[in-house]
Amino acid sequence: MKTQKPYFAFIKQRINAAHRIIIAGHTGPDFDNVGSCLALYEVLRAMRKGVVIASDFHESIWREVAMDKLPNQVKMSSLALYKPDVVFLLDYGKKEKIDASVLWLIEQTKPFVITIDHHEYQSQFGDIVWVDSAFVSTTEMLHMLFSKIKARIPEQANYYLLLGVWGDTGAFAYQRASKRLLRMVNALVTQGDEIQRIMELLHQKMDADEFRLYGKLLASISYDASLGLGVCKIRTQIPEGMNRTVMYEMKRIKGLRVALFLKRFAKTGYWKASVWGAQHNVLDLNEFARRFGGGGHFNAAGFKTKLSGAKIIQMVKQAMRENCVSS
Repeated sequence: MKTQKPYFAFIKQRINAAHRIIIAGHTGPDFDNVGSCLALYEVLRAMRKGVVIASDFHESIWREVAMDKLPNQVKMSSLALYKPDVVFLLDYGKKEKIDASVLWLIEQTKPFVITIDHHEYQSQFGDIVWVDSAFVSTTEMLHMLFSKIKARIPEQANYYLLLGVWGDTGAFAYQRASKRLLRMVNALVTQGDEIQRIMELLHQKMDADEFRLYGKLLASISYDASLGLGVCKIRTQIPEGMNRTVMYEMKRIKGLRVALFLKRFAKTGYWKASVWGAQHNVLDLNEFARRFGGGGHFNAAGFKTKLSGAKIIQMVKQAMRENCVSS
């Protein structure tokens, strides 16, 4: 059932009855996705449930967040041998963002599927589909779930839940903080150093060569002051996560409304675009990204296309002009 009502008691019943649970997020995970998966894993482990995360943990973000203390896993190549009672699908937005191995497992074993996602409803699926874009992150939704079912939140899960909020709001740079969210943050800061650890993770240190490359990327940024559009366009390989750091820096440009990061993949000919909105953005970036089969949120979205980089920039500018006129 598609619903904005999470049916907390029903979810708790399914967890209590389950012997084997799988957690899966989306491909190309971000901080909210990784934080959601790891937080739910820690809470279910505290409930003495057999639980694994469906990932080979190839992306460095898993090791960075978990500080190399990665949880138990089922290798994706062996996923068919694991017959779950319940599968949690977290923070994925569109069905095609779920790994094909997980989709195949669901089709073959017919587990009870619970989707929890703060993206707008697109093609999410399951027996319970809790989709609510009023939340700033999926970790915020999970925190509410844990509170409602009276689940104990281990200390490490506190950190993961905070990380998801910080990552998807850009440390509250482009998402407003509700009173509910601030109460959640206050409840989760128990050790005093969680926010400092998160900020260090979001702004990772670089070696000298990476720092020089980072400087070149910043120097390459173009800015259209009439629209408030900042653009960084690259064709070279960069360290994982550096695009995110560049986007954070672009948001410091006075008058910026939209930041666009474009990276071309020579083998496929695709441009991958990440687009973020700043304080005065009026363009729905999720709707814009969906033109290309992508998606996300009002102020943060992504897509890929074989259109030229110049054409993508032209389309962003046109959309911003149209929105400025209509607003």
